[in-house]
Amino acid sequence: MSESRAQNATRNVIFAVLLKLYQIIVPFGIRTIFIYTLGIQYIGLNGLFASLLNTLNLAELGVGTALVFSMYKPIAKHDTEMICALMNFYKKAYCVIGLVIMFLGIGLMPFLGIFIKSDIPANINIYILYLINLAGTVSTYFLFAYKGSLFVAHQRNDIKSKIVIGVETVKYVLQCMALLFFKNYYIYVIVIPMCSIATNIITALLASKYYPEYRSQGKLNKEDVTVIKEKIKALFIVKIGNIVLNSFDNIVISAFLGLAVLGLYSNYYYVVSSVISMIGLCTNSIIASLGNSVETESKEKNYKDFMRLSFWNQWVVGWCAICMICLYQHFIRLWIGEENILPFGIVVLFAAYFYVLQSNQVAGAYKDAAGIWVSDRFRPLITAGVNLISNLIMVQFIGIYGIILSTVISLLFVNMPWLLHNVCKLVFNVRVGEYISNWFYNVAVTLLAGGICFYVCSLLPEIGIWWLLGKGLVCIVIPNIIYFLAYHRTKSFMDSKELVQKIYRNILHR
Repeated sequence: MSESRAQNATRNVIFAVLLKLYQIIVPFGIRTIFIYTLGIQYIGLNGLFASLLNTLNLAELGVGTALVFSMYKPIAKHDTEMICALMNFYKKAYCVIGLVIMFLGIGLMPFLGIFIKSDIPANINIYILYLINLAGTVSTYFLFAYKGSLFVAHQRNDIKSKIVIGVETVKYVLQCMALLFFKNYYIYVIVIPMCSIATNIITALLASKYYPEYRSQGKLNKEDVTVIKEKIKALFIVKIGNIVLNSFDNIVISAFLGLAVLGLYSNYYYVVSSVISMIGLCTNSIIASLGNSVETESKEKNYKDFMRLSFWNQWVVGWCAICMICLYQHFIRLWIGEENILPFGIVVLFAAYFYVLQSNQVAGAYKDAAGIWVSDRFRPLITAGVNLISNLIMVQFIGIYGIILSTVISLLFVNMPWLLHNVCKLVFNVRVGEYISNWFYNVAVTLLAGGICFYVCSLLPEIGIWWLLGKGLVCIVIPNIIYFLAYHRTKSFMDSKELVQKIYRNILHR
């Protein structure tokens, strides 16, 4: 079972990385065409609609996460009847959710103007665009969205990755044609829900092919329903916090600073979010394996795995943050020009935001794998509350700096210590001290490596792609040498070698 978990996790990570690279590289090209054909305000409009619809998805209540978690145990026990009953329960739940989102979305329409500071692009009807996006969001809940959970729960995310690659290839081609030949934003937008619907239908058909024994039929007993509802209630609170934390930044920027500023911010955030998604997909790809491990292995074994995974995660996260500090401005200047550059202080804040958010992703993965949402339910809500209040105050005094700084403060002083305490206490039954001391050591090493690397890069010119590549080489060599010298004799490094060797063996035997 342990070897099977490792093989599934490795396979999922490989395909997830391929998918994410595809989803970063191709959309980057389309985004570049978008900026040069339509302009920066349209980028801001895209970001605003994405945030509004993400807020509406609050109605999903975390049902998808609860569905996957509820399947871990019956899958391990080969309880087909229970899985069918779960699918039937969630099928009905998704229909209700789709209706709720539809009515909430329509109810929000009269207030759209409040979220935009009067710099709407000419010849654009925000209400038509909003309805197109809303229709795409709502339709997915009525079209077998619950069936995709079978692949996740069975640790076969790689199949979903293949489906998405195929459908999104079609989407990118159509969007590129809309921009180059028609320069029409409406055509560009309408392609998105069409492809989302296609993804759901194909996923459902393949789920029926791979798992024909699972049909949405049967009924859960009252005890199971009660447990599931408790988890959904807890996830609802968690989701409120996550949405406020991740989506309201764009809304506040649009309302206070305008679509043009939001467009500039979105370009910078696009880069950092791409790196976040690359790291996050690796973590998400192993959650099902972690869930299986939490169910079947000892706390001591799981804690050892947690520390090993955390060590490598913090190494990668620290290195990525250093690359951001050294390469961000040079890259943006080459990509979209000097006129779209934000001050270097914004880069520093984005790197800090990235580091604080991502260095604890392994802890978040174990929290989801263990399903401790009830005990952890107020953490995201309080974090988001601190962030939102800080946003609304600080944006009026220091503008866009306040948006990012408020997020860093809420993550560092509220979210991180609370999450670590809950995971160490409830999942592993250990004190958080060892992890915290390792984290501060990692921060110190990262600051040292980053300072040296930034100084060397500052000696190189800020022009040309070859100088950017030269800085990239500096960022590859210097930080990783310093990391190796700082870590190679530590217990974390020695323990982690075993994990890397196992993953390598799995790749070779594929």
